[in-house]
Amino acid sequence: MKEKYYKLSPFVHQLPLTNNEYQTLYNALTLGLVVVRKDVVRAINKGLWQKINPATLRHLQMIKAVILTEETGFKELQKAQKFFKRNILGVLCLMLTESCNLRCRYCFIEHKFPKGHRFNSMNFEMAKCGIDVFIRHLPESLENGLIDPTVSFYGGEPLLNLPVFEKSLEYIAVQKEKGKLPSKTFLTLNTNGTLVSSKIAKILKKYEVSVSLSIDGPQIVHDLARPDIKKKGSFHRAIAGIKLLREHNVNVGISCAVAMHNLKNLEEISEWFMDEIEIDVFGFNILVVGGLPEPNFDLNDYSLQLGEKMVQCFQIARKRGKQEERSFRLAKSFADGKIHYYDCSACGQQLVVDPRGRFGPCHAYLHEEKNFVSPDYSINLFSHSLWQEWKKRSPLNMKACLKCIALGICGGGCPYNAEVREGSIWKLDKGFCPFAKSMTKFLVMEVAEKAIMNYNKGC
Repeated sequence: MKEKYYKLSPFVHQLPLTNNEYQTLYNALTLGLVVVRKDVVRAINKGLWQKINPATLRHLQMIKAVILTEETGFKELQKAQKFFKRNILGVLCLMLTESCNLRCRYCFIEHKFPKGHRFNSMNFEMAKCGIDVFIRHLPESLENGLIDPTVSFYGGEPLLNLPVFEKSLEYIAVQKEKGKLPSKTFLTLNTNGTLVSSKIAKILKKYEVSVSLSIDGPQIVHDLARPDIKKKGSFHRAIAGIKLLREHNVNVGISCAVAMHNLKNLEEISEWFMDEIEIDVFGFNILVVGGLPEPNFDLNDYSLQLGEKMVQCFQIARKRGKQEERSFRLAKSFADGKIHYYDCSACGQQLVVDPRGRFGPCHAYLHEEKNFVSPDYSINLFSHSLWQEWKKRSPLNMKACLKCIALGICGGGCPYNAEVREGSIWKLDKGFCPFAKSMTKFLVMEVAEKAIMNYNKGC
């Protein structure tokens, strides 16, 4: 049988090497990144395998830049397909309330509700039901590779429903003692920080809850987009919340929404987080559709600027031994040579319980009936059609993504943004794509430049 060779890599990076017929400099992406002479690249792209030195071809097969379909059956892609058959539910998101004491301009929850909407809050029975359903799905999830189960408390502003928050923490602690929840289950609170008190800080420390606190930058930037109900800035109260949390040794990180009010100053804001707040981990959140309209907002301009600046912020943080979470996830996937299947746990691995007790995969649909179902203790999320569809929503299952250079590390961005802007969760999240491509190109070129330097040193 005649051998058939297929290029597995999304692209082969070309560099003008001389002297040697072939020199592999680095194999970084799971789906194959190699640096070779241009004539080898041309032969690969045209399928002229007979023009490539047999030793070179064997090396290309070894590092998975090309594969034999008849013999190996696309083993790497088969591995990916097996991943989508695994049942994992790793995140429980309890949305304690729809209400909030701030009126952030870009909020995709607050501004989606109709005028006169009566805001709902979760009762403990709803929270308990969600926790119990999550627990029931954990044994199979852990068997399939789940490492860190997570329970996240979200809103609105979750601290507006403090009684249910505290009672839920007590219930979770009991389930840990009984062995129904792993002791390593990670607990996190997403808050604007303005309601943090010594009492709340003590509760958070008692139950080892980590805090993601929203700060958009220095006061002049933060207060532009994050006023309270009386249109007063919230900056000083948020900073006071951070100080209280630190006094009680609560683990705290920063969540920063990136909109037009702070996009142009993202590098300076990164420095400010590390220098002034002395934070080790911060994360930039890409805009989710639904906030108040920004004058002259252009998605293409926003996303292109964002892609460039996120790369710069990644470099700034890395030099200081700190992390910007979103770019770090992609860089880690690249460095580890592992596919980053999803950039959001809503893609089949999350149970959201909303303030009405409904179940869904994604909290962004809070304002409508779509993608939520009635609460049911006996529900099997691993076989439910809604979670099954969202589980498959990955760049590896999207035709428009298969030739993209960021395929292996992208994760696909936000399905909700894709649906609102393009009509389906299966469309591209065009606000995210430039960032993923910018990060990939940066990582590829950095690796290639280092490899060239090492190669030249050895010549």
